[in-house]
Amino acid sequence: MKFKILQENFLRLIENVYHAIPSRAALPILESIKIETKGEEIFLSSTNLNFSLKVKGRAEVEEEGALCVKGKELRDVTSRLKNERITIEKRDERGLFIITSHAEYNFFIQPAEDFPNIEELENNESIEINSNDVIEGVEKIAFCVAKNDTRQFLNNVLMDISGNKLTFVGSDSHKLGLYEVNVENQGIEGQFLLDPKSFDFLKNQKNEIIKIIFSETKVQFNFKDGYEIVSLVDDKYPDYRAVIPSEMPHRLKITKADLLEVLRRLNIFTSPPNYPVQFDLEQGNILIKAVSGEIGEAVERISGFYEGDKIEVGYNCNYLIDIVRHIDEDVVEIGITGRESATVIKGEDAENYLYLLMPIRI
Repeated sequence: MKFKILQENFLRLIENVYHAIPSRAALPILESIKIETKGEEIFLSSTNLNFSLKVKGRAEVEEEGALCVKGKELRDVTSRLKNERITIEKRDERGLFIITSHAEYNFFIQPAEDFPNIEELENNESIEINSNDVIEGVEKIAFCVAKNDTRQFLNNVLMDISGNKLTFVGSDSHKLGLYEVNVENQGIEGQFLLDPKSFDFLKNQKNEIIKIIFSETKVQFNFKDGYEIVSLVDDKYPDYRAVIPSEMPHRLKITKADLLEVLRRLNIFTSPPNYPVQFDLEQGNILIKAVSGEIGEAVERISGFYEGDKIEVGYNCNYLIDIVRHIDEDVVEIGITGRESATVIKGEDAENYLYLLMPIRI
């Protein structure tokens, strides 16, 4: 193997597959990037067995071949080189050299045959969508996803396709995020559970039309210079729409900036594990309170519009701050059904996303 390429172009290819390299690999080969040369192109691949990435780029290929090299070290060295034409060359069965105008770097290699096989999906149903819509959808709901819950579905992102709607859902059972985007759909119906980290590659593919291909066990994302294949999580997501309230007798509107400032101040007066704040609501009077047995207590009156009977309801302050931060609009709408039912939170007049937050007892 031997090829020449600009440093910045080689680094971009490495970055595009780096997301699939696990921080703690179950097998040593999973720490590697597979490099292949063919014709006038080079191909880089990585996998953590849950999802796999493969990208391609143009290079001046002098000798074809394939091998595996440690991904982290390859990225660290390449990112520190100046932008010039570099030579990548395999000189023997153990070494891959990066040659610059002033230095040589020799990496130990492993056979390409040791790398797990990555099989593309073919002749399956698919949709096309702008990558920005997927990026926004995942960013809107990913913070709601659980980290290490025993219920697997809570640790993953749901993609739900029905009609011409693609819906992204994430929840940890305390809060839920939902984001919808319109798509041109030729009859695909289904729910697909994916690892949240499998969407990280899209950060390098902004504003690009991508194709999403579906099978019973995998989803493939095709983009301009490569693809990602994701193994689906084998679990069933509950009916999330059933928990979205249809009627909200208590409605509150508050400016986002004002609400965030108040919550951040009151959060100082909350304590683990629930970090409670209490909303005391009646028409013409909106109070938010926090009490800590270790610190003290605080009460703030905030301007806003409230419609409904008098009610007192509590929330986890940290969860509420996280939700409000992800709202785009200047005004936050809060729809309260009661002290023990889910509260709906969204931006004023927002139609394609919302959040649910369960109240807590204070």
